[in-house]
Amino acid sequence: MNPANFIRTIWHLRRHLSLHPLTRDNVTRSLFRFGRYQIAWRAARAPTVLEWVGGTRLIVGAGMRGVTGEAYLGVNEFADVMFVAHLLRPGDLLVDVGANVGSYSVMAAKVTGADVIAVEPIPATVHQLEDHIRLNRVENLVEVEAVGVSEKPGELWFTAAEDALNHVTDAPDLNAMRIPVTTLDALVGDRTPTCIKIDVEQHELAVIAGAEKTLSLAGLRAVLIETGPAIRTEEFRRTFAKHGLHPHSYDPLNRKLTRTEELGYHNTLFVKDAAFVAARLREAPLVKAGARTI
Repeated sequence: MNPANFIRTIWHLRRHLSLHPLTRDNVTRSLFRFGRYQIAWRAARAPTVLEWVGGTRLIVGAGMRGVTGEAYLGVNEFADVMFVAHLLRPGDLLVDVGANVGSYSVMAAKVTGADVIAVEPIPATVHQLEDHIRLNRVENLVEVEAVGVSEKPGELWFTAAEDALNHVTDAPDLNAMRIPVTTLDALVGDRTPTCIKIDVEQHELAVIAGAEKTLSLAGLRAVLIETGPAIRTEEFRRTFAKHGLHPHSYDPLNRKLTRTEELGYHNTLFVKDAAFVAARLREAPLVKAGARTI
């Protein structure tokens, strides 16, 4: 990395650390942690095992974009991760669409005892996901589906060399892969998810189009979905509102769920039966996150 890019990276990181609930009280210490991890990963030329939320463990190394933020920040998507940790109970079902290496999946299973369907189409990433499942000893709770999810069954081209940013593509290159896809309705079958997480790099609208039955289920309490530019449409809002799903924000430090009309910058939490969900969140056991218990 050239000096200008390095300085720019540190500036952005410092700003992010100063805003994050787990690092804002000691930004300097967090910057030193960033440097320590970078040196360790490059010196060993191998990833390390990081203790994460509620005693879960993640394999983290340089360039692993899906999980390096957990090392630097303690919990990267703090409000979202803690929402899932506070919402779920044993016997609930999380459907993790776009599970990547499985941070949400293994956390949900190990911390809350919930069942999980972890959906990840890219074979190399599936191997990392399965490594995390074994490392956390949650094989009995996590079912891996090595497929894509779209509006109808078939096959689609996916990029395969972009780490956590792999996605459906209409312009395949030499690294692209043709991968089977199914619908969320077919994947869920006769089960009722308590929570669905969808992070599929701008393919979210297609996933939703194949999920009408699932979204209508009364027992579905929340959908946590990446809301990039492609999904910020009135049609999307109407579809979710039709099923009683409305945008909310969650403050894990105060266990407070708040209705909002704003979509999140990265992810947005949609909740059905907010009174039930709010009670679940308040009553959840404490969970260790970084140096705090929340």
